[in-house]
Amino acid sequence: MGLHGYLQIIRPVNALVAGIAVLLGVLVAGAEVTPGMSLLVLSVFCITGAGNAVNDYYDRDIDAINRPDRPIPSGAVSMRGGAAVYSAVLFLTGIACAALIHPACFGIACINSVLLVAYAARLKGVPLAGNLVVSYLAGSIFLFGGAAAGLNGLLVNLPLAGIVFLPMTAREVLKDAEDIEGDREGGGPHPADDHRCPQLLPYRSRPCSRGGSGAQSVTHHALVEPLVSGHDCSGRRGHPFCRGILGQM
Repeated sequence: MGLHGYLQIIRPVNALVAGIAVLLGVLVAGAEVTPGMSLLVLSVFCITGAGNAVNDYYDRDIDAINRPDRPIPSGAVSMRGGAAVYSAVLFLTGIACAALIHPACFGIACINSVLLVAYAARLKGVPLAGNLVVSYLAGSIFLFGGAAAGLNGLLVNLPLAGIVFLPMTAREVLKDAEDIEGDREGGGPHPADDHRCPQLLPYRSRPCSRGGSGAQSVTHHALVEPLVSGHDCSGRRGHPFCRGILGQM
């Protein structure tokens, strides 16, 4: 077990891009991006990384078959003493940074951290509930950035968050509905009747012919999917926090 595994499990590029993207919320709020905003970026980086680690923890059985090179199945990161404790430390660090910025940022960081764990542990397999969580987390990154400028900044970012949330929810639900018939005909899993692999639902794989490997992480569908696309042949799309910011790396 080495440092490389602990770096790989948080998907640092995804986490960093999510951290940088939060600055858009700051700009929309009319605030200046100052050196002090580095705490904002660090907070998002840590919470996103923690969400990625938690996602790997709960998907360890799937990865053991489809992605044995991932940190946990490969033994680079231990399951409990490594991934569990590591993600907890990252969550707490991100929340602490948010608390130093503004109480509203602290509140959003706490809520999002809880949702990330709940999504990876359970909601990923619950139709509609998982869709709504993904969409909220995608939009919340702008609320978080706006909140750094105060409550007014948060309110100013509500339309932008809504622009991300509403179409993303529609897209997620529609995609699941569209895939049911095809999955049945092809013998693949779908939310309506697959009880064997709840971890794969509703975020099971789309056709893997487009290439790519690893889990996708939340703002990807809203911002980058027309340019970057890839799917995990393990049958999951990964944790949601930076899926709208960046596709899979």
